[in-house]
Amino acid sequence: RVQVGLSFSETETGDDVSDWTKHISVLNTGTVPCYVRVKVLVSETYGKYVSYSAQVQGSWTLGEDGYWYYGAVLNPGETASELLAALDRRALGQDTENGEEQEFNVIVVQEHTTVLYDDAGNAYADWTMAQADSDAEEG
Repeated sequence: RVQVGLSFSETETGDDVSDWTKHISVLNTGTVPCYVRVKVLVSETYGKYVSYSAQVQGSWTLGEDGYWYYGAVLNPGETASELLAALDRRALGQDTENGEEQEFNVIVVQEHTTVLYDDAGNAYADWTMAQADSDAEEG
């Protein structure tokens, strides 16, 4: 007799703010390894004042699709090193009328996908995979 179980990848996003910098991290709360990516959304007006860096150099890479990809597999219980989104307050202050205080949001969209393996045992991410909706009609 063999018992079969399903394992899932789940993640949590942390996005603390200090010293005008958003500290973006992702924790794998699931039971299987996964890859993660984030998209940072800032209005066009303020986007030019935000710069990005990684807490650990080379750990995050900006893709052509606008997502930041974490380069390593994130095992269950592990947290990705931080991606930092820093606001240049000095430049913003110089460009605003009379140095007026401005309010705006930095929105983080995070996605994850379970690690897959090719025939040679190499790990890879398939970002085209989508979770099936259990309420969807089958055709």
